[in-house]
Amino acid sequence: MNLIEKVFQSGQQKLQSILNVIKNCSDEWLLRLNIDKCKSVSYCVKHSIDNSYHIMDRNQLFHLEKVKSMVDLGVRFDSSLTFRDHIAEKNNKAYSVLGVIKRNFIYMDEHTFILLYKSMVRPHVEFTNSVWCPYNIGDLKEIEKIQKRAT
Repeated sequence: MNLIEKVFQSGQQKLQSILNVIKNCSDEWLLRLNIDKCKSVSYCVKHSIDNSYHIMDRNQLFHLEKVKSMVDLGVRFDSSLTFRDHIAEKNNKAYSVLGVIKRNFIYMDEHTFILLYKSMVRPHVEFTNSVWCPYNIGDLKEIEKIQKRAT
């Protein structure tokens, strides 16, 4: 066993002990964990890490499901932290809201359209911009497509 594997195993053991402490504290304070909603995700760039974590509840061992992406506070985090799924979700939502505007507001002037666009479409495009800050040319082009379709 090489040094990297030893460090990984010790880190995995520390994370499992932290999970045990969290479970014990929640039991002590009578705060029930919804174990069905507890998931495990590994953030790494090159390859996935093979790990498994568990929670002991009422003398029964529950293994945490390993997922590739997770939503936290409305932001979708994938295992490689590229935010591609998040960007696609928000762009699709912006397209659908833009479609609702175009279907339901047939006769409107420029001022009304700008007001609707700024209040209903643009927030979806700008949502969590500070998190994923589009630096890829492809991501920027996708955002520009939404704006072009609106105009």
